[in-house]
Formats: sequence, structure tokens, C-alpha cells
Amino acid sequence: MNNIMRKRIATILSLAATMSATTYADNGGFNISTIKNRPLAHLETKWKDEDKVHIEEELNFWDIETHWAKDSIKNLISKNILSGYDDGTFRPDEPMTRAELADSIQRIFGIQKDAPRKEFKDVNTKNTLYYDAIETVAGAGILNDYGTEFKPSQLVTKEEALSGIIQAYNMTEYIADQNLNEVFKDAKNISNWAENAINVLLSQGYISAKQDGTFGADDQITRAQFMTLIDNLTQEIITNSGEYEYGYFDGNLVINVENVTLRNTTIDGDLYLAQGIGDGDIILDNVNVTGTLYIEGGGNETVYIKSSKIVNMLLDKYNDKILIKGDKSTEVEKAEIESAAGIDGEFYLGTAIIKVNGTAFEILPEKIKIEEADDDITVTIKGETVTSEDITTENKIKQPLIEKIKDKLEKEKKEKEEKKRLEQAAQENITEDEADNDDDKKDDDDKKDDGTEEDRNYNLEITTIDETYSDKYTTLACSTGNYGHIANRSIFNVNGYLYVSDKIGDKIILKKYDVDLEIPKLLQEQILSLPEVEIFGGFSMTEDAYFILSGNSNEEELSDIEIIRLEKYDYSGKLIGTASMDATKATVAYPFDVSHVSIKQSGDTLFVHSGKLMYKEKDNLNHQSQLTFAFNTADMTENFSIEHYQSNHISHSFNQYADFDVEQAYIVDLGDAYPRAVVLGKIDPATGRRTLKKELIQIPGRVGDNTTGVQIGGLEVASNTIITVINKYDFGPNNDSTANRGVRDISILVYDKTKEISKEIKLTDYISKGNSASTARLVDMGNDRFMVMWTEYIFDDRKMIDEVFHYVEIDQYGEKLTSIYNHESAKLSADALPLFINNKIVWVAQDLYHEIKIGNPIIRDNVITPIVTAIEQPDKTILELSTSTEGAQIYYTIDGSIASKDSILYDGAFEISENTTLQAIALKDGMKDSEILKIEYVLNQVESPTANIPAGTYTTFQNITLSSLTSGASIYYTTDESFATINSTRYAKPIEITSTTVLKAIAAKDGMGISNLFEATYTINSITDEPISLFIEQDDEYSVEMLPETDPEVDRLPSQDGGMAPEMGVIPDVNIEILPEIDPEADKLPSQDGGMAP
Repeated sequence: MNNIMRKRIATILSLAATMSATTYADNGGFNISTIKNRPLAHLETKWKDEDKVHIEEELNFWDIETHWAKDSIKNLISKNILSGYDDGTFRPDEPMTRAELADSIQRIFGIQKDAPRKEFKDVNTKNTLYYDAIETVAGAGILNDYGTEFKPSQLVTKEEALSGIIQAYNMTEYIADQNLNEVFKDAKNISNWAENAINVLLSQGYISAKQDGTFGADDQITRAQFMTLIDNLTQEIITNSGEYEYGYFDGNLVINVENVTLRNTTIDGDLYLAQGIGDGDIILDNVNVTGTLYIEGGGNETVYIKSSKIVNMLLDKYNDKILIKGDKSTEVEKAEIESAAGIDGEFYLGTAIIKVNGTAFEILPEKIKIEEADDDITVTIKGETVTSEDITTENKIKQPLIEKIKDKLEKEKKEKEEKKRLEQAAQENITEDEADNDDDKKDDDDKKDDGTEEDRNYNLEITTIDETYSDKYTTLACSTGNYGHIANRSIFNVNGYLYVSDKIGDKIILKKYDVDLEIPKLLQEQILSLPEVEIFGGFSMTEDAYFILSGNSNEEELSDIEIIRLEKYDYSGKLIGTASMDATKATVAYPFDVSHVSIKQSGDTLFVHSGKLMYKEKDNLNHQSQLTFAFNTADMTENFSIEHYQSNHISHSFNQYADFDVEQAYIVDLGDAYPRAVVLGKIDPATGRRTLKKELIQIPGRVGDNTTGVQIGGLEVASNTIITVINKYDFGPNNDSTANRGVRDISILVYDKTKEISKEIKLTDYISKGNSASTARLVDMGNDRFMVMWTEYIFDDRKMIDEVFHYVEIDQYGEKLTSIYNHESAKLSADALPLFINNKIVWVAQDLYHEIKIGNPIIRDNVITPIVTAIEQPDKTILELSTSTEGAQIYYTIDGSIASKDSILYDGAFEISENTTLQAIALKDGMKDSEILKIEYVLNQVESPTANIPAGTYTTFQNITLSSLTSGASIYYTTDESFATINSTRYAKPIEITSTTVLKAIAAKDGMGISNLFEATYTINSITDEPISLFIEQDDEYSVEMLPETDPEVDRLPSQDGGMAPEMGVIPDVNIEILPEIDPEADKLPSQDGGMAP
């Protein structure tokens, strides 16, 4: 169960806050929401079944018309969750019994009679109307019980009801831990087992304190309160077979009947395919679920998912009989498999988490994780058995098993394609040979028409890499918007390595990959803290340094505000320079406004092309325009000031890109007012002076029409031309169409530097088919060869049904050198632009690494990782570094920073005398960097804590005193079995142990290594305080044996009044009462030998 969307919570809370005291007097803290979805724009729900249209009969009860829960009751009454009474009443304020609550939950989810059951001695067919509901609901782990009793007729308390409902909706993992004492005056009365449920519902706005500030854990929940909560938790419950379509659906949807088709719906919440479906069929067609898809119903016939995107899927069919099938346009990011199932089709599955035996995959998940259990869990993938031993720590299937599975998939794919081809040939009444000849002829004709050369073997491979990312996939929505955005992710080629930078929060996470291997290898990860500046502008890097660009707003137009800042870091992460422009040098109200930020570097020049909000004009408005500036990174100074109107002024300006042509910079802007055009410019980065302004294409429409029908995707400089790639609507022969500008084709804009003329070359013809293209990307492969990449969005009846990735090689004049290739799974990043590294085009989109091999890569050997020899002496350790790669230089750090070419150059042995983290790397021109050596040396460690009382079993409470032999050390401890750290409780006084406790502690001191862990278990077996009665037969003779005297301090026990009992061996003054004789058989206890004691 995902957390309900923020806007819905806000509505609930807003309504709760504005209700009058009179209206809210009896709701008991159950908040009201008016947000509901309906399949059609009518007040009545309609569904299709056997060519008939049915309309739900609206039931009315006279006693709810003025009730505060009227709307919720009316929303749900037709779903038969709670029924009314024969006298025409609903009786909303009547309390519910535990049996009625169980029955209502069973009705919501359609829990089946043959599902697992739990029996109770007070529940049977003779005495309980809701016999099946109670046993099946309890069998599903829903609702608390009383051991062997359920107490069906007992009125259900508020905390019992909330706990059961949370279990039914599977919301237990979304606990927002709050201090209930701060919310409810009577929080102490809430049972421990109910706190989680109350936390969930409270944090998400479903409940609040009552009028008197209390919760009322033992209050009896009423029928109205129950219906209100269910109405808020479940925006719709489908109880009739048929076809449904909602468009946008805000909340949770339950389907508890078979033979339902749900189409064209985005669910901002969870979708429950409940047990009520039984073994029937369900079709999800173009359904996107942002929360979790719970599958508890459906059979071997199938739950079929088409053209859908599911963030998380949880499969738990009670009888292990279910088949999930998805088409190639379906994506499931994660699937948790908690019951046996068949998984079939062609859909993408990111991560499969397997918790039970018996799952059979006909697809290959990107990752697979088998959770540990008492019994070994196995799954089959394409008939091959997979166990946890076959899976790497990265949740990938090991070689050679993965290749065997892939071979089967590839063979099956080819067989399907061949079968389809022959079927098509049969339909056209031609022979197989004729079909082959027709295919060959078609290929030849295509090449002839395109004027292309013979196709090259440009295969695209995709691999999943580390999951930390900050970007999004390129989508149709972001490909048709006008405005740009600041990239949170950027990628770089530095010395043949792929560097990936992600802005996450206030950090830059920078990762270095070796992409010459079959699978990219993560070599290092570095974290840089962002400056405390208002606006993040971007990250860039060269062979020598990292750069972070940022800025501040100045809409007040003050003169002492820093507007632009550029920080320079060496490869160890050390800040080595800062450049800054304040408002006296940058007349800017808001830098990087709704724009791309293109950062290009040539030599010591860092050039930035973006957008800004200007100072207010005469109309008292802040207009948007382009923003262009440059820094000298050698001395960290600006090259020129940013004037209110720059020489290359364009307003408004979006989709900015830049590239260097030797020492000159070419820039491109999408202008939507002055002018309305794609504008190419040439700038002197030393002075900011514009020497070229060329409108590559003009965009029809009036000034102020903020739609353009164009989006720029890249700019590259060739020997004789400048190439810009765009997606663009066809404005028609008169260049004046303004309709449906969301439908785009791909075009290349080529500017001839010598002739100073430009032309447009159209690469695709999607508009005539009703399809559209994404933002395109352009990659410079060297030697005036370029790759253009984009995604085609395929529509049917104005609904997107598929998307296909395409790429084609062009020359500097925009002519195709190959046919257009396609790939069904590749994704473009909305942020990171693809690169050319070692004869490969590479890029990352979220956690997907893509590469297209263009030629044979240059093979470079790795420098051998340094090794260290440590010579220990009484007060220091001497370290010697070496590498077996001749001529390699070693660089090292001892301050915890990452070793790089900017670190200390090793020139001989060095000594350390305190705790040290050593990092070292070996480098040599023409070879790959070595891996980083990292070793921690602890020379001066704090002594571990000790306790005054050893671990053991005791009959009394113990006061434990902790100490360390290291003077000035602080001790930190835990008593909840968690590991002690310096963030644990600091020891300040003796620790009282009153029950069995595991005590863990460490000692720490500045400048010294943290001690080893102290751990001791104290078991407390307290002597009972109950009085002991002696039953003595008066006729028997007894003797009293005096025990030898013992140490009076060691063996004395605490007496009941808090003092010490008398010394052992000393008989206290006691009154012994001789009880009257009793039945000798009734009260005899068993003796140790199995007989009866006297």
C-alpha cells in the first residue's frame, strides 16, 4: 500500500479542519474526504456485460440524510459491504461486532472459502452467522484474536478495527513513526500491537484526535465510522464484470470480481486484484500504477497486462494457481513473488524477489533475488533451474547459466519471427522462397531510396548498473514541452573512463566506470558537498578538475548579491578555486531560469549558455532571455560581465546548447518571441561579442504564443558545418499551422560555415501516421560522423500503445550513412547526453547503461594496483608502496580522501604515528589507471569497556558500572541488542538491569581508534514474592537442620520490605501457623521420581 498522494491528504485534512463542531461531533476522529472517481462522467456507475448496460440502483436510507457520514455510506452501500435494515434504516451510529467487521473485510476483498482458514472454539456453523468470513479473514492474518477464541459477538473496539483494516490493505510497511503522546491525550491507553496501524492512518490524514483531544482506543467503532474509513481508503471497488476506464484515478482501486478489463487508467495509489476474482481472468490495458499492484486473484487462464507500467507488483495467490502474462510494451520495475506462479510473455521485469518455491519464468528478469528461507528455494527460467548459488551479489545470474537462458530466448524469438513471416506469406498466397525474395528486394529498395551505404553491425547492448540515479527517462511529455531544465545528471568521457555525476539532495555523487569490459565496472565513488547557494546550475569536469556551477536569485535587484559562482575542485575533492560574479557584474534577477544549462570547456575557458530572468522592464515584468558567460579556469576570473541585454539577446530563450569550434563558441537557442525561431549564434568567449545570428527555421505564431512545436536536442560542430537536431511539428506549406503541436518528426538543421546558408533535412515521417518523436540526441563520433538517436511513440486512436528506440548514422551534411536501426528496450535520459568513448557510443538512463559498438575498441592494459609493506615500530609504522608496472607513478593520501593524480606523489617510504586510512593509485600514460588500494591502520586504539559485574544469571536486579582504561574516553552503550556506536546512549551513570538484557558498549576518544565491542548478557530470574504455605500433618515428626553459617554479605537476599534478609544459618522470629488437616490426595504434588509427594 503506497502513501496516498499529497494533494489528496491535503484535501482530507483541509475538510477536517473546516468542518463545524456540530457536524463533526460524532465522527470520533474519522476524517472525511469528498474526492471520488467514477468510470464515466455521470452520477451513476455503468458497466458492460453481455451486450447489456446496467445501472446501479441507488439505495436510500432515511436515517443518513443529515448524517455526517452520508456521502461515504452512499458511495459504498451498493457494494454490499454493509447492508441496511428491513425498516429502511442504515443505523449509522450503531456499533459493529467483531463478526460483522470480519464479514465486511471479506466482502471488500472477496476472500475465498477455500483460502487458508483459522478455526476457533467459539466459531462454528451453528452459533455464528459469519462462520466462513471469520475463519478465512483470520486465516489471512487479519484481525487480532484471543488465542483459541474469536469472540464474534463482542463489540469491536476502535483500535481492533483500525489494526485489522491496515492488515487487510497491506499498509504495514508504510509506518510513519510519530509520538502519539503529542497527538492524543489518552495515548497511554493504546495497545502496543495497535500503534503501527494508528501511526499509518494518522500520518496519512485518515484519522485525527476527537473533539476532546483523545483517541479512544476502547471506543466501539460505529457503522458510519467504518464506512468513512473504507471510503477514504478505497476510491472504488469493482464488483461487476465488464470494461472500465477512469483516465486519471487518485487513490486505491479494488477489483474483486472476475472477467474485468481495465483500460487507459493511471492510478495514483494501489491496485488490488483481490481474491474475489477467484480463478477468473483480468486484463489491464494501458494501466499505470504508481503504488503497488497486489495480485491475490486470477487463474491459470491469466492476468494479462498490456502496454502498462507498474512500479511494484506483489503476487500472493492463496492456492498457487496463477499465470501473469505481459506484452513487450509493459514494464514492471519490481515484483515480489510470495506464492507459486507462472510468469510469461515479453514484458520487462526489473527485479524479481522470490520468497517461495514453484515460480516458473518464461521471461528473463533484469535482476533476481532469492530470499533466504529454511528450505532451499528454486525457480525455473526458460526451464533452467536457478538457485541462490547461481546468483551473484549484484543479483545477476552467473555464467554460463545466463548464456544458456539467453540462447533459449533468442532461439524462441527467431522461431516466432519466422512463424509470423510464413503466416503472412501464406495469407498473401505466395511461397516461402517468394517471401524471402520479396524481403531481399524490399531491403534493397529501402537502401536505394534512402541513398544509404551498406548497413554496419551497430548492435545496441543494455546493462543494469548501480541503482543510484537522479534523472528520468525521456518521455513524450518532456519531449513536447517548450522549456528546458537544469540537468541533475551529467556524464563525461575523461581519459577513456565514463564518469557519471548525480545531484542528489545537497550532494554530488560521482562514479567512475571502466566501460571497456563486457559489463561496466564501478572503479570508485566520490561524494562532493554542494555550496550553500540557492540555485544549482550544473556539474562539469576536465582531465584536471571538477567544477560546480551555482547561483542566487536577485529579484529585488540589490547590488551586493552574489549571482554566479563557479567552484573548482581537484580530483581528491579539495576546493582549489572559486570564481564569482555579484550583481555589479551580472544584471540577472534569476539565473538558469526554465532553461537548459550547457557547459562546454576548451583549454582554460569554461563557457556557459543558459537562460535567465531579467531585471524588470518598463511594463514592471521580469522577462526571460538567454544567459551567456565564460570563466578563465586558470585564474578563476570572469571573461566578461553579464549585461541586461547581451549581444546575443534572445527572448524568450529555451533549449540552449553550445559547442566549441577551436576558440570560438557556437550556440543555439529556441526563441519563442524575439525572434520566434531556432537561432544559431557565434560568440567570442573572451569578450562575449556575437559575430553570427542565423535563424535556422522560423516558427509561426504571434509574439506571446508560448507554444512552438519544436524542441532542440543537440548541437555539434563539424569541419564544414554546424549540425542541430530537433523534433518539430509540420507547420504546413504556409508555415502557419498551430494545431496539435505535440506530434513531432525528427529533423536535422545543417548550417554551412563557408556558404553561411542552412537547410532542414527531415529524417522521419511519423506525423502522417499519427505517431510522434521524442527529443533527439546527437553524438559526435569523430571524422565528421554523427549518430542521431530518438524514441518513436506509436499511437492507436490517439492513445499511445508502444514506443521504439531508433538510431541512425549521418555525415556532417545530414545525409544518412546507414538505415535507421531500432531497439524495443533502450531508453534515453532526459538529462545525460550520450558520449563517444573508445569506439562506442555510451549513455546511462536511470540505472540502464547503453552502448553501441561502432568499431574495434583500443585495448589498454591496466596498471597493477599498488601494494604496501608495513614495518611496525613501537611508536610508529613505516609504509612502503610499490607496483609491478614498470614506469608507473604512485599517488597516495592519508587523510581519507580519494587517491588521484592530485594526491601526494610517492617518492619513498613514509611513516604514520596515528590511526590512518591509506589510499593509493598507480598511473601511467597509455595505460588504464590501477584500482585504488585502501587500507585502514589503527595504531592507537581506545581500550574496550569493562563492567564491574560479569555476564551471567542473577536473581536480583543489577547495577552495571562501565569503565575504560583509556583516560578521557567516552563510553556509548545499547540495551536493545543493537550494535553500539558513537550515536548510541552516552554512559553517564550505572545502568540498572531489571530484566534479561544484552548490554553492548564501545569506548571512543578523539584522535584514537574506536575500541572493540564489549558485550554481556545479564539474565534476571527473580525470586517470587508470593508467600509459601507449608502443609504439615500434625501427627508427623519433623526435625530442623541448621545450615552452616556463611558470609553474611554474600548470601543475604533482599527482604520484602527492602532491607536485607537475616544471615543464613540464623533463624528469624516467625509465626508458624499449623493448618487444619486437608484431603491428603487432593493437594499432593508430583515428586521428582514421577510419584506423588507426601
